Amino acid sequence: MTERVVLYTNKPAFQQAVEEYAERKQIEAKIKAEVKHIIPKVKFSNSFYDAIEINFYNALEKAHPKFKEMGIKATKIPDMLDLDLSRLLNLATAYNRQNKYGHMIKDVQSPSISDFEVIAETDEEVKEYETAKAFIDACKDLENKFNIKMFAGTIAQSTKGVIGADQAQGLGADALRFNHVRILNKRRHKKREKALSL
Repeated sequence: MTERVVLYTNKPAFQQAVEEYAERKQIEAKIKAEVKHIIPKVKFSNSFYDAIEINFYNALEKAHPKFKEMGIKATKIPDMLDLDLSRLLNLATAYNRQNKYGHMIKDVQSPSISDFEVIAETDEEVKEYETAKAFIDACKDLENKFNIKMFAGTIAQSTKGVIGADQAQGLGADALRFNHVRILNKRRHKKREKALSL
């Protein structure tokens, strides 16, 4: 098998991952802006986010070496300079909490659409997909030629689950899609049989 055939793309999950990553990057940008507001000449790298408070106090100590020479701890410098750290500390807390999906914001990685795709692994899977796709295309063509809307649920039911109907995708044949879960179930079944035969 040489061509890469995508059987299914979980677009809602991908969109969620994009939103989660955007939230992370937005908080990081706010943290960086706030740190640069407090310490304008700070050297900033992505490792700063690994331990925000510790790295901030280290940078503050470097920016004001006279306090270190006097033996004053870095955590006391903001009080002596009358610096308001509340926004930075709130952002650091937000960065180290769970988002609304239960994932730690700091751990969210840049998503790749390929992580949300089910790819055909065999020629047989490609043939099944192409046959189902041809059927769906024929249904769409029939609707267009006769200016009708089919009952997608009835069509899906008549194919015994080879074709699925997702009303969120539209009405009629627009709601039809290849049911990739059948292939995933076949893969699981083959793995289970193989494991049991050992």
